[in-house]
Amino acid sequence: MRILQRQERRLRNRTIPMIKVQWANHTEQEATWETETDMRNLYPELFGKSNFEDEILFKGGRM
Repeated sequence: MRILQRQERRLRNRTIPMIKVQWANHTEQEATWETETDMRNLYPELFGKSNFEDEILFKGGRM
């Protein structure tokens, strides 16, 4: 899996950080936008060292 993009979406008075994830065995066109909070909870190892400066690769599957 890998993270393709990061963006922030505004919802009323809140800003929600989002990341675009290309899941294992799927093409870039099938990538989905997920909340960064959910991904941090599900895959904490993803956020250990990098702040999205480069593409981040990791193993795992979608729950």
